[in-house]
Amino acid sequence: MIAMLEKYIPCHRTDAHDGSIGPEPRYNYEADQANRSKTDYHENFYHDVKKVKKIQKRKQDMTDEERTKSQNARMRALMAANAKEKEVKAEMEAALAEEKARREQEAAEAAAYEAEVAAQREALAAKRAAQERAMHGDPGD
Repeated sequence: MIAMLEKYIPCHRTDAHDGSIGPEPRYNYEADQANRSKTDYHENFYHDVKKVKKIQKRKQDMTDEERTKSQNARMRALMAANAKEKEVKAEMEAALAEEKARREQEAAEAAAYEAEVAAQREALAAKRAAQERAMHGDPGD
């Protein structure tokens, strides 16, 4: 009977499902972990442990002189990175200053152009007014 109903009623099944018709059961963490491949975990774990032990052994085998050289090399690399960062920052600030100066210059040129156009309009308006007065015979100045 259940097999017949399964054709018509959707049933979400998983490996952990007990076979009853109904919604999917809750996620079972323990069952999921048991089904996972243990070899992958153990191989990765072994590799990581081996790597850590190798680093620890290398640190133990270092003499004080080598340790000092290593620390100095790290400090030089850090200082070089800081210098590079400061250089890039200075370049960015210079580029921003150039951009700001360019914008200010463009704004000044635009203002000068607007003033020139306004002066030309005023001169043209005065000329037209003089022509109008001359045409109508108004006594001007």
